[in-house]
Formats: sequence, structure tokens, C-alpha cells
Amino acid sequence: MSWAIALAVGLTGTLGGCEAPQVDAPLSFRPQPGALISVIPKENDFPGRSAVVTYYTTDVLVPAHMLTVTAMVFTPAGPPPVGGWPVMAWGDGMPGLADDCAPTATDVSRGPYGPYLLSWLKRGFAVIMTDQPRRGRPFYLNAREEGMSMLDAVRAVTTNDGRFSRRTVLAGHGPGAHAALSAAGMVAEYAPELRIGAVVVSGAPYWDSRSVAMLAGQVRGESGHQRDPELGELMLMGASLAAAMPTGDAARAFSPQARTVYQQAGTLCPVPFMALLATSGLTPATALTASAFEDLKPAFDWAAYPTLRIQAPVFFAIGGKDVQVPGAAQDRLAADLCRAGTRMRVRHDPDQNHMSALFVSSDEGMTFAQNALRGVEPGSDCAAFR
Repeated sequence: MSWAIALAVGLTGTLGGCEAPQVDAPLSFRPQPGALISVIPKENDFPGRSAVVTYYTTDVLVPAHMLTVTAMVFTPAGPPPVGGWPVMAWGDGMPGLADDCAPTATDVSRGPYGPYLLSWLKRGFAVIMTDQPRRGRPFYLNAREEGMSMLDAVRAVTTNDGRFSRRTVLAGHGPGAHAALSAAGMVAEYAPELRIGAVVVSGAPYWDSRSVAMLAGQVRGESGHQRDPELGELMLMGASLAAAMPTGDAARAFSPQARTVYQQAGTLCPVPFMALLATSGLTPATALTASAFEDLKPAFDWAAYPTLRIQAPVFFAIGGKDVQVPGAAQDRLAADLCRAGTRMRVRHDPDQNHMSALFVSSDEGMTFAQNALRGVEPGSDCAAFR
């Protein structure tokens, strides 16, 4: 039974006779990364059909282990074109750590990214939107884990149903942009059989040495009494690190007065968590300890992009008024991508914020992707960064 049949007739269950293991443990057999486990149709307000798929991905901590991951898959209305629907794999911009934040646990069509994803569907793309591995305890901004999971979601869908083309776009916003760029950088080594034609991102985080140094300066009192949304990202990274290394000292990075908010990082979804942080009055100077950047170093290390030399052409939208991911950090990332040899178009909107930069650039980004899949050379804006 193919997953196309499951969507068409509304069947549920397991494909191939393999049940998902209940714990992350060595398996008596070694399934391949990207192997499809099950398909369960799920209704939403998008046209076309949709389902929750479950598949295997590699455990970043113990590569001999396989993790099970779930993802939403949406198909356009009507039959596929000759050669199948092109695929857009989407990195969620509001992943959160709590189990109920996952795309498969929510109605994506009614969420903040609903209109954006609908535009891709209307352009004829099938959309894959993966949950993070380790639902309820994911490793936030772990570049290799999120990259492998995104690529394995594409494998799971495109190798099991001829209605899906192998031509794929990786896209994302905020943390999801981090996932898309990470996945794009890992294709050659991890999934060379995939045909990644373009990458479309907006609001991509960049925890380079400059970003860390600037935040450390705030802790020392250099403008440290200003609220900084990046503090929330540090708390998410700290909570993830505590889950990955229970004997570590991630909590030591946060002051006693910040502990109450920090403890909510793993239980609240992004919007209520960031609202709680905003009303707390915490700043980097009051929330972070002197040892914070040493305590969180493993998380900064895992957030590093696998490579900045991306083989597929990249479209990068940056909002000049983005305070969640500072525009200056995004500009540095764009410059470093260019220096590494990535072909890239950059759209910099000085008056747009984190979310609006995504939407005002959406038509341009989608057209960029469609042209790239057709083999049209997109050109490059990298001369401006040299």
C-alpha cells in the first residue's frame, strides 16, 4: 500500500509492517534513514489532501540509533502534473520545545504560516512540514539533527509515491531557516540522491562569535538593561541542552530571578513563552550569569551550520527591523555565505520586521525557486558583500 492510496481512500496504519519504536533504542534491524513507517490522513483548511507521516531519521547523538519523526504533508488540489508535484520542505519558524507545539499537533492551515504555505500549494508544490525529532524534548537549533530530519522527511515522501517529483526546495523562517540552510549544507554527504534545486529562507539565526560577543557585552553591562528577544532563544537552547546533557550545568547559565521563566521554556509554545519573557522585565544583564556562555557552549557549537558553501542557489530575505534575529547578524550570515561560495540573491527590506519580511518577499522567493527548478540561473547579489 502506497501512501498515495492511504490519502486517496482514507486508510490509516503502518506501511511495510514496521511499527514505530516507543523509545529511542538500538533496533534489532537497522532501517534506512528516511524509511516510511506510517501514514494517517488529517483534515485541515487547505485545498487538496493532507496526512501525518512517520519516518526514521538518524540520531545525532548515537548514529547507530534511529529516531522516529512525524511530519505533515500537504498536496495541491487536483491531480499531479506529469513528473509529479515539486516539493517544498518547510522549516517551522515557531517550533518550541513542548509536544503540543509540533506542526502535527496543531492546525497549520489556521496558524501564522497558513497563508504562506497556501501560496506554495497554489503554485503547485506539495509541502512537507516536519516536527522536530524528540517531540517534547527536541534539541533546539541543533543543525545536524534538524538537517538530517528535514532531508529524511523528503526521502520518506518522494521515494514512496510517484505523484511526488524529486525536485525539491528547502525553505524556512527563523529557526526553520536555520534547519533549511543546515539541511542544504548536508545534502552531498547525507542524502546525495536528493535533488535540492533551491533554498528560500528569511530571518535565519546566526550564532557566530560576533553574536555571542555582543550578547556577552550586554551581560557585562554594555547596554544590558535593554530587553533582547535573543534571550528567549538562549533559554530554549539551554532547556534543550539540559535534556541532552542531564548531568550538565545549563541551568547555571541563568540567574535565580530568571529561573522561573527559564523553566517554562520547555513547557510553553513560542508565542506564550515570548510573551512571558517580555512581561518579566528580564534583560541579558539580569538573566544571564557570568558563566552563561561557557555553560551554553555545547549548544552554540551544535547551532553552527555544517557548511556555509551551499550547492543550491539561495534566496535570503532580511528585515531591517527584525529584533528577534537581528538584521546585523543576518547580514553577517549573508556575507559569510557569499564568501564561502554560495550563489545567493538577498532581499533586504529596511522597514520590515521578523514576520513581515517573510510575507513581503514571498512572491519573489517562490518565483526564484520555480525558476531554479527549471534550470534558470538566478544570478547573485554576492558582489555587494565583498
